[in-house]
Amino acid sequence: NSERIKLTAWVHMVFEVQDLAQASPATVSRCGMVYVDPDDLGWLPLVDSWRASEIESKLTVPQMEFLYQLFVKYFNKLLKWANKYGTYMIHQVTSAKMRLLCELLASLIEQKKWLESTDAEYKPLISKMFCWSVLWSVASNFKDSEKDGFERQIREVLGGDSDFDFPSGTIWDYYINMETLLWEGWNNIIDQFVFDQEMKYFDMQVPTVDTTKYGYVSELLFMRRYPVMFTGDTGVGKSVLATSVLKKLSKGNVVPVLLNFSAQTSSARTQEMIEAQLEKRKRTQLSAPFGKMVIVFIDDVNMPKLDTYGSQPAIELLRQFLDFQGLY
Repeated sequence: NSERIKLTAWVHMVFEVQDLAQASPATVSRCGMVYVDPDDLGWLPLVDSWRASEIESKLTVPQMEFLYQLFVKYFNKLLKWANKYGTYMIHQVTSAKMRLLCELLASLIEQKKWLESTDAEYKPLISKMFCWSVLWSVASNFKDSEKDGFERQIREVLGGDSDFDFPSGTIWDYYINMETLLWEGWNNIIDQFVFDQEMKYFDMQVPTVDTTKYGYVSELLFMRRYPVMFTGDTGVGKSVLATSVLKKLSKGNVVPVLLNFSAQTSSARTQEMIEAQLEKRKRTQLSAPFGKMVIVFIDDVNMPKLDTYGSQPAIELLRQFLDFQGLY
């Protein structure tokens, strides 16, 4: 009976504090969560975890130490500038920027065999990769007018290091060719536009530098199984860009799934729409088709209406899916 009373009290307590937006850390802890202030934690432990989890096996010890020292020497200076002068389209916490930086670096690291690299080869290359990944992870969410300012700050902060080799134009106009190990312009990989009479007018997309670079970065992250959000004003082509990226990936082992959110979309309906595209592996388990990867594109993800407590259950379900890699 005493255990039942304790459990009942705990359940009532959880329901009474569903809206945690204004809750204190003490209240949060009573819901079974441990709160650590991001300012106290800092971003370096995230790099340590990433380094220990997978990257150390792909780089030699000197190469990993060289990359780690680039984080220690330069990232904080660039982050302070971004937090002081940058304006985000959608606010990002520091941990999100750092995780994105690590994923971009990992996607580039996986494209090369590092054990055969000499000091003269790997130091300039790792410096290029760090520079390019910092630019995209920190400033890709900036307003267009401020992206060039951050790029100039990168040149100023990193310019004193002889290992850094910058392209002639703005870094935004270049990517790193992991075969030649050189900076190359986006024009080199723009797809040719092929007119299709059967395609609807509003589904057509003429490839440009912008669609090419956003598509390229998205593909790098998708191959790392990392979620991507396209942000921008109405009518700039976010949906068409996302659809074209998925169409390109569908020629491989990717199964694209397109969903549209509306004000009436519920968490239960969201789960049904996702599960409808999966196959039953075991009696109690659903998964992607064998040998395939399902990528779900959700259009108008901000549309579900708020509930009594100010949350959007459909989006909360997506967040659970991303945090825990699944749901019941």
